[in-house]
Amino acid sequence: MRHYRGFDPSMNEPFVKPEVVGEFLQLDHATVVRYANAGFLPGYRLRESGQRRHWRFLLSEIKQSMLAKKPATGGPLRASGRPKQSY
Repeated sequence: MRHYRGFDPSMNEPFVKPEVVGEFLQLDHATVVRYANAGFLPGYRLRESGQRRHWRFLLSEIKQSMLAKKPATGGPLRASGRPKQSY
């Protein structure tokens, strides 16, 4: 976890960029943004500049969201999130 200069831990949690969330979840930051756009990860859109959206996240909400998800059942999943079909 990164340390924030001038941040007092007794204060509220800081908002972080997608790169920090990616490091936390071991995902690419582009995947974090894609998941936030799709509603799979909780995040806050700051503004739009052209086609680009700027996102900020709270790591506590990311952790809570991940822990609330049910484990996959029915075998391994493909990258698309759908179960493999057995023939």
